[in-house]
Amino acid sequence: MSTTQHARGSSAAHPIPLEELEPFDLLATMSGGPSRHRVYIFDPADRQVYAFRADFDLDSGPPWENSDGHGPVSDWTTRSPRPGEWILAKDGQSVRYYDAGEATDTARRERWNSAETPEQVQAAVFADFQYLQQWCRSEWQYISLSGAWYTPSGEHFMQSTSGLETSDDGKYLLDVVRELIAEIRQERGTTVLCSCCQGIGIASPPPAAPPTWQPRTASQSKAHTLHHSGRYRISLHSKTPRVYIIYRIDDAGNASYQGQYDTLRRAKKEAERLYALDVDRVREQVRATQRQQLQQQEQE
Repeated sequence: MSTTQHARGSSAAHPIPLEELEPFDLLATMSGGPSRHRVYIFDPADRQVYAFRADFDLDSGPPWENSDGHGPVSDWTTRSPRPGEWILAKDGQSVRYYDAGEATDTARRERWNSAETPEQVQAAVFADFQYLQQWCRSEWQYISLSGAWYTPSGEHFMQSTSGLETSDDGKYLLDVVRELIAEIRQERGTTVLCSCCQGIGIASPPPAAPPTWQPRTASQSKAHTLHHSGRYRISLHSKTPRVYIIYRIDDAGNASYQGQYDTLRRAKKEAERLYALDVDRVREQVRATQRQQLQQQEQE
C-alpha cells in the first residue's frame, strides 16, 4: 500500500465522515507513521463520533505460520540453497529459503487458486512466493484496529480486532471499522447522554504529542523508567488512557522518541525488537571490520 499520501487531521469536534474515510487515515495512526493520534470518525447512522487507532500486531507471526496454503519456508540459515529452493529473505549472511519444489507438489495436489495446468500451478506458486516475500520486505504487515466511544464523564465502550493484513489496497479495513462500530453500538445499548451532549459521542484523545523527556541523573532515570532494553527506555506517559512511551538514549544522554503503545507488554516487545536490531547492526559492523582487516593482511 502506498504511503505517499498525507494524513488528514481530525478531532472530536471535526471528525471525518464515515463515508469519506480512507484506509490511510487509519494506517497513519500507527507507530512510526506520520501521525500517532487517533482518527475521529462520524457515523451518520447514529450521529456519533468514534475514535479509532491502528497498531502493528506484534503477536502475529509470519504468514506461513498463521495460515495454510503456503510453501515451506526455512529458518534463518547460512547454508547454500538446495535444489528447488528460492531465496525468500536475506539479512547479512543469513537467509530464509522458500522450497518451490515442495510448494509445486502441494499446489498441484491442493489446486491452489483452482490451478489445473502446469502453467497455472507455477503461477500459483510464484504468487505465494511474492506474497511471502513482500511480508519479509515489510511491504505489508499484520495490524490491529481498536475503536472507542466515550461519554462526557469518561465512561467508554471499546472493541478491537487483530491479525488484519495490509497486503491489498486496504479497503476491507473500512468494512472492519463498520463492524467494530456496530459492536460498540450494541455494547453501548441505551446509554443516555446529558441534554447538552445528546447525539454526540465524545472521543477522548490520547496526548497530542509525547513530551521531551531526558534523564539528567541516575535517580531520575530510574524513577521514569518502567523497563529498558539496551538503550531503549519505556515510561508511562498517561494513565487515562494508558500510554507507554519508548525512548532511545544516545551516547550524550539525549532521549529520542521511538513510539508509544497502550500496554506495557507491547511496548516491551517493541523495545526488545529495536534492541535486537541494534545488536545485529553492531555485529555486522564488527564482521565488516574483521573482513577488511583480513583483506589488508592478505594484501601485505
